[in-house]
Amino acid sequence: MRRVQAALCLSALFCGAARAEPQAAPEPGKACELPMLASLDFRTTPQGMISLPGAIDGHKGGILVDTGGTSAILGFAIAKQLANPIKPSGVGVAYLGGVDLHYGVRVDRFELGTFPFEKVWFMVAPDRMMDGDLIGEIQPHALSGVNFEIDFVKGKFNLFGPGTCPGRIVYWTHEPYARVPMDVDPSGHIVVEAMLDGKPVKAYIDTGAQGSQMSLKTATHIFGIDEKNPAVKRLNDADVNGMVKAAIYRYPFTSLTFEGIEIKTPSIAIMDAGRTDTRGPELVLGMGALRQLHLFIAYDEKMLYLTAAEAR
Repeated sequence: MRRVQAALCLSALFCGAARAEPQAAPEPGKACELPMLASLDFRTTPQGMISLPGAIDGHKGGILVDTGGTSAILGFAIAKQLANPIKPSGVGVAYLGGVDLHYGVRVDRFELGTFPFEKVWFMVAPDRMMDGDLIGEIQPHALSGVNFEIDFVKGKFNLFGPGTCPGRIVYWTHEPYARVPMDVDPSGHIVVEAMLDGKPVKAYIDTGAQGSQMSLKTATHIFGIDEKNPAVKRLNDADVNGMVKAAIYRYPFTSLTFEGIEIKTPSIAIMDAGRTDTRGPELVLGMGALRQLHLFIAYDEKMLYLTAAEAR
């Protein structure tokens, strides 16, 4: 799906390799048996995001996984073919670029792979928001009672039942891992605390963004750097969702860490959108960085488990 929210896609920006500090050790004890509900092979879209095989009331296609998105969305072409009518939604969704979603439809059966979810509400979006074989988008938080694992090395997206082995989720390795408390905001977005060059920042985990980014106001407020700093290099100008012009800068950050799990030399776009610029979210962590990690999102615990992507 074309991202028409605040997150800016920057395909040329990548992050360095993740590295685990040796002093952090996994918790001792017998490995837990987690109730895996489904294990899905995911495809990487041309923009670098995760696409899962899915079906909406029997209509098959790709489902974009977007932790920075809004609930569940499907295209109008599919929505008008469903048995249930399209209706005004009680809550509208406003996107940058002049796209507002005010209608939705109740899907009787939504499937990820062959794993079913019953009676899921989808917002209806213009078909131009769908790329390739994508028919919709899902924010994992919209599927209550399910935890998720993303293994980028194996290309696996695994679904787990809740309430098992709290604090001992990391089954795939005996190497160091991070257990990071996470907040889930009213929109379902995952927010965790990270350390960027020794400074605490609030990081939004966004699988729907290609690159990582922060605003110039945030960079100035937290790190005391601005466009006049000789280490700050201007890259280009960009349209933010076709609505706002932004100058894009890059600064040589050296380390982004989560409880001892480190991404070295993270590539973070610094955006200056002028008068429309804001300080939040402080850091949007996109796919360039997330692919360096192995993630387990435990919604029931409100914990994010992290290892280096290659940890086995």
